[in-house]
Amino acid sequence: MEIFMRNDQPTTCPYCGVRTKIIMDLFCTKYQTQLHECLRCNYLFIEENED
Repeated sequence: MEIFMRNDQPTTCPYCGVRTKIIMDLFCTKYQTQLHECLRCNYLFIEENED
């Protein structure tokens, strides 16, 4: 599973560009991560803060 850095734009799939849904939100943890799933191709990836 790939990890991508969060930015100020809405999250989109890195492969097809479609918006994603948040499967699991761990933003309140030390790593501030979210698990996303693409609404078109069902690709799963992790997004986290750069901090």
